[in-house]
Amino acid sequence: MRMSLLLALVPLMLVATDVAAASRTSLTLGDVPAQARYSQAINLELTLDDSAGAPLAGNDGCDPNPDDASPIVCVVVVTLAPTGSTEAADIIQITAPDVVVDAEGRARVRITLVDGRHGGAVFAADAEGAPYTITATFSGNGPRASDADCQTGANGIDDGLRCPSTATAAFSLIPEVPGLSFNQDVVMNLGESVTLTASLRDDTGDADVAGSDVDGSAARALPGLPIRFFYDKDDNGRPAASELIGEGTTNADGTASVIFNALPPDVTAGIYDAGLHAEFPGDGRYALARTSVSLTVNSSGEPDLSKTLVEVTPNVIGLDLGIEAVVRVRLVDIDNNILGADGAEHEVVIGTDLGRLLDDVERDPLDGSYKQTISAALVRGTANITVTVDGQDAGGTTLTVEGDEGCSCSSLSSAMPALVVLGVLGRRRRRRA
Repeated sequence: MRMSLLLALVPLMLVATDVAAASRTSLTLGDVPAQARYSQAINLELTLDDSAGAPLAGNDGCDPNPDDASPIVCVVVVTLAPTGSTEAADIIQITAPDVVVDAEGRARVRITLVDGRHGGAVFAADAEGAPYTITATFSGNGPRASDADCQTGANGIDDGLRCPSTATAAFSLIPEVPGLSFNQDVVMNLGESVTLTASLRDDTGDADVAGSDVDGSAARALPGLPIRFFYDKDDNGRPAASELIGEGTTNADGTASVIFNALPPDVTAGIYDAGLHAEFPGDGRYALARTSVSLTVNSSGEPDLSKTLVEVTPNVIGLDLGIEAVVRVRLVDIDNNILGADGAEHEVVIGTDLGRLLDDVERDPLDGSYKQTISAALVRGTANITVTVDGQDAGGTTLTVEGDEGCSCSSLSSAMPALVVLGVLGRRRRRRA
């Protein structure tokens, strides 16, 4: 689940004073994304205009005496801080400072949202988007703190001095979604151990301080971070604390590992599409990430004949010819795991003392069970069904046959009169002879 960068743009202009003096200056902070992802960059463009709305052309626009030996330049300082915070420790200075120098009164500033990129500052993101405020400040080109020209209602004269100006813009910072993947599907036997490995990576890398791209140019491994591994015991597709196998820390290649022991009764044989899960819990930089992999656990392969499951469906049938039931046999190993279709095939023989078994015993290719069809007897009673596996007794079950014998057989009702007549005619012929 990746959160994508929202492309909504929020231009914002804030003028420091509302005076009609010639010394008024406006500072515009260019397009800022409404939302940014950790490790991305924000490219800003600042514009400084004079009272008439014309850009201050280069540094000369801020120098009241361009021919003076001590030139005055247009300095704009950009800072970033969590919205609402006034703590000095929270304020990150982006420029050092930057200078508006081009002919159109513009400066370009790049904010890279990565730890330590701006004097060791640490950014923090959260799932809802941590709010940050960018502040751009033009301090003026002269002492203006108490200058009457910068006060409301001042007449002001165009003496080349510029009043301070500030512009702000806000954006929210969300965690980057890391790439998390298992390094293998897992096939193992019950009772064995296997090393599980998963890798964590930053798919886009970090934006370059000196570059212009919003994202980094290549993926990179993420070392020193925790990955938790789970066995989905209840097979519900979601990892739970009670299903934790263990936790590993990613190495220089971004890979972490733990040992998984397929020991009964906690682990049962079977094929699970998402039997193993890996999870990175997330931090102030990267979001929570999860992935899963298929797990095949083969049973020990040897059936425990005392645990053989024998069922007949239905278990009560009538006397009519054509009425049938299906006897199904499932083999179970010593650890109470049903031996599935991936297990070894065994010789299964089904017998009955009432009724008739049809065809041969067949093995179901989907679940590995053995089955055979039994037809109704012509007399009512209890059919004792027996099973042998590889020549050894493996238990059995019963089938009840009920109904009136003889004429209750609907499939014989129309045939019986003809059979009686034929029998009488046959006896008459023999007497004439």
